[in-house]
Amino acid sequence: MRFMTVTKIAFLAGLLLIFVLPLAADFVGPELAIQAAQNWLVARYGIDGTALPTVQTFAEGSFSPCDLNSPKNWSDQALIYLVGFDDQGFALVSAQDNSIPILAYGSNPIGDSKPFPPAFLEWVGAYAAQIEEINSQKIELPEHKAQWSLLLSDNYVSPVRSDRSIVPLLATTWDQGWPYNELCPGDDAGPGGRVYAGCVATAMAMIMKYWSHPTTGVGSHSYYAHGYGYQSANFGNTTYLWDEMPNSVGTSNIPVATLLYHCGVAVEMGYSPDGSGANSDDAAWAMAQYFRYPNAQIKWRMQYTNSQWHTMMQDQLNNGSPMYYSGSGSSGGHAFCLDGYDDPNYYHFNFGWSGHYNGYYYMDAITAGGSSFNGWNSAIINTIPENYSIANTQVKLSSSGGATVGYPFKVSVSTNPLLASWGVDNYQLVLLYDSENLVFNGASIENTISASGYMSAVETQPGTILFTWNGSSSLAGGGTLVDFNFTPSDTGSYLFDIQNMLFDNSPVNNTDYLIVTAGAPVASLVESSISMPNVMHLGYGQIGTTQLQTTYLLPSWNVSHYESKLSFDPSKLEYVEYNLEGTLSENLEPEVVLESPGLLSINCDLDQPLTGEGSLMQLKFRAIGNANAISLTQVTPSDFFYNSTQITSLRPSNFILSPITAVQDETAPPPPELNVFPNPVFDEARLCFSGRKELDARIDVFNLKGQKLDTIIVPGKEREILWQASDRFGNRLGSGIYLLRWHVGAEQGSTRVLLIK
Repeated sequence: MRFMTVTKIAFLAGLLLIFVLPLAADFVGPELAIQAAQNWLVARYGIDGTALPTVQTFAEGSFSPCDLNSPKNWSDQALIYLVGFDDQGFALVSAQDNSIPILAYGSNPIGDSKPFPPAFLEWVGAYAAQIEEINSQKIELPEHKAQWSLLLSDNYVSPVRSDRSIVPLLATTWDQGWPYNELCPGDDAGPGGRVYAGCVATAMAMIMKYWSHPTTGVGSHSYYAHGYGYQSANFGNTTYLWDEMPNSVGTSNIPVATLLYHCGVAVEMGYSPDGSGANSDDAAWAMAQYFRYPNAQIKWRMQYTNSQWHTMMQDQLNNGSPMYYSGSGSSGGHAFCLDGYDDPNYYHFNFGWSGHYNGYYYMDAITAGGSSFNGWNSAIINTIPENYSIANTQVKLSSSGGATVGYPFKVSVSTNPLLASWGVDNYQLVLLYDSENLVFNGASIENTISASGYMSAVETQPGTILFTWNGSSSLAGGGTLVDFNFTPSDTGSYLFDIQNMLFDNSPVNNTDYLIVTAGAPVASLVESSISMPNVMHLGYGQIGTTQLQTTYLLPSWNVSHYESKLSFDPSKLEYVEYNLEGTLSENLEPEVVLESPGLLSINCDLDQPLTGEGSLMQLKFRAIGNANAISLTQVTPSDFFYNSTQITSLRPSNFILSPITAVQDETAPPPPELNVFPNPVFDEARLCFSGRKELDARIDVFNLKGQKLDTIIVPGKEREILWQASDRFGNRLGSGIYLLRWHVGAEQGSTRVLLIK
């Protein structure tokens, strides 16, 4: 529901534009129609203004494509344009500037493969008849030309209004053909080998699905359907399974088919493979007699003034009650649902044609002489279930499918329709849930019927959430009230339940519980995988970061240790360091040892089981082997274990090294660095230099007393030398800490080693 404030700006701007813009010719061409449709849909739905349109013209009772690339073929006989913008929406635009510009519009894709809904064609035909009247009688309507001028202006915005509007109340996009007609009489010439269920039955059924009522009907009925024999339904002996009736059906669904067939029997449907029909009077009587809508009654528009009719329609919709609606024309009567409005004269129609051409349609006559346009319209009002009250309104918990450990899922609280007359402008509930291995991530009312209000969601204790909502106006209609978001950390079945539900301080007794089952991303620990992201376009001397990433680890797997080897080409990459910030290993102390050039060893022990997914650690490498052309090298994991379980699904990291440039060739390499493998030293060790030019290196070995024990020379062309951990006389050094002080040209540094005998 929206509320807007009236200003006189739009009206005055429209009048001004009449004088400052040249008046359009009587006939409106396709280009102006596209601009009008585009401006209208951008203002209302925010569609992509650059979307390519498709255009069809309506003349002589049918639509035909309009070739936008051939202006010479455009016909000035067109009465109406159907302009569609990919999947973003459509508009019916008048081809006469003495008519209102926009006759109908919607946000649904128009679709190409399905025929036009009969009721849609009847409505378009009625618009066309009035436009023909304008053309033939040369009627001048300056107020409509003012609307055209305003709509075609470059800075068009929707006029600001003070009256309310109602978004579509129905979520169903049902149909009359297969599989909705699955229980209707058989006929090879019909859809799915059966007759159509009928627009009357479909409209009745969608209204009843909105309320999810009745649970069971009343009585039974039989009649003889010409050509198909006796048809019977026992309403009182049938339980209507509303929870098994989705908003759209693509395969066999007996609960939906049962409802539509019973509606057909209740109105003594005249079945046919080309289209089934019944009287709207019978629909109102059947809803009261068989389906427990005691106050349902039909109203005929011809018995009311325009103002009275609009007031009655809007009162019903404002209260949250959609209507069965019908109209009669040259091709007979057509029934559909009226479930919203967006302007005092534009009403939302659900044609019961799989959602095609659902949208807002101008309901009044375009011209003063067009009274016959809607004279035979009728509506069934007060289609509210018997004994309907706050206390027995059903509030449900639902979740879309199951859940996966480590991934968020949503638990939605939804309500059957609320009547605005109840004055529900606040509600509260307590949501209980199994908090073990389940994390509450907050609540949201975005895209719900509560979206215009204010909410509070407080976890008063683990497993108990107090939710409250307050709005500036009363809720009307049904749908989702609030979404709660959770993330499971382990597999299992989790219970959710509602307690202490209040609508405007009135207790709600008809609530249910929900069980959500969370499965593991992988079935067992051995099926886990380790991956390392790639590093792209690493320049010479630059440092790139990759990670050890794991799939989700369950607490029940009790992972308390992991280890791995990482191999790389030491002529291309140089290991720099690891980082644990923001990883699963944060606050741990893993052992990362460069065992030899090009081989890292990783070991990590944990006091608590490792749980979750993501990065185990970050690893940094410097590019030192860039060539004249782009090159590829890898950091490859191997021998990976969780506890004693070896993980075989391992994916390496690709390092893409950028070509070295002439400038980089002249750039000094990074400072030399001495690495000892292994460290601690048990017998002998490799002394390896990195980042140096071909200069000899001198390494002096000192003990902690500062005594120099040996001097080692590493020739410039060699990157490493084997050290036997002895003094200058060849005597083996004892256990302890030693300092290796090195000199390479003007560069110097020191490295500590631990010798263990």
